[in-house]
Amino acid sequence: MFVELDPTVQSCPVCQSPEFKRFDAVASDVEGHSCVHIVECGRCHFAWQYPLGRTETESVEHFDRNYRAQGKRLSEYFDPEKKCDIALLEVDFLSQLTLPGKKLLDIGAGAGIFAKVAAERGFCVTALDPALELERIAELPNLQGVRGTMSNLPPDETFDVITMWDVIEHLVTPLAIIDEAKKRLRTGGWLVLETGNYKSADRVQDGARHWMYQLDHRWYFSPESMEKILLDRGFSEVVHADRVLRPGWGGEAHFRGPSRMHFVRELLAHPTRAFTAFSTFSAMKRASGWPRAGVGIFTLAARV
Repeated sequence: MFVELDPTVQSCPVCQSPEFKRFDAVASDVEGHSCVHIVECGRCHFAWQYPLGRTETESVEHFDRNYRAQGKRLSEYFDPEKKCDIALLEVDFLSQLTLPGKKLLDIGAGAGIFAKVAAERGFCVTALDPALELERIAELPNLQGVRGTMSNLPPDETFDVITMWDVIEHLVTPLAIIDEAKKRLRTGGWLVLETGNYKSADRVQDGARHWMYQLDHRWYFSPESMEKILLDRGFSEVVHADRVLRPGWGGEAHFRGPSRMHFVRELLAHPTRAFTAFSTFSAMKRASGWPRAGVGIFTLAARV
């Protein structure tokens, strides 16, 4: 069993391979050119950031500023209308699970948009986030907000479902949070996690400029690595969403492989980039053997 994910380790924390690939990627969550330092396992492709681009305090301040931003200062990720559309799909995924009840804890609630949508759909919700805007949470009798961490909750409080949407990749100690969440789940309860899929075809195709590389993203999971982590920590069952929970997504979970015609066109249009084009094509061919490589953002649920 894992002790904790440690970015300073000399072997992969998932498969224990000592074969690492180190490279710099472009941070997509800041303006201008800022690098993210990535360590990637050469065997299982689990990856992490080291050294860290932001401290934990700097990350809280970054999200606090963005959640409070207005109008044109909002990035697409923080757009309330888009977040609401996403929340509807996320609640629909919860409806596919056999839940013991409707009491929900949303860890990393952000601006509280998912929490409000879930409360409107009949859940009794606690929204939890160090940067939560309590004043913007709707006055609903079945919704409460807590600006803080799980240590700020009553010690014996338990839940039927705990959600972490785009949270696990930000945490300094993700396994400790998973363990604490498991303790707070009732028998038959579910922990639901969503994060970017590092073993996805689009991440391979975009290379070092993929959106997933951010100063606040410390860990880069795949559906397989996350499932292994959860089962090793005592969860009894894992269920994967078969799609990306984003409006308009029309892809397939299975990636069929790169287009040879596209590769030929790239060579003809940019013959001086032949080595780069061939390397990308070869990497995409390998990605076609990865489960769920067509899903750029994956969601799974693990039951106690």
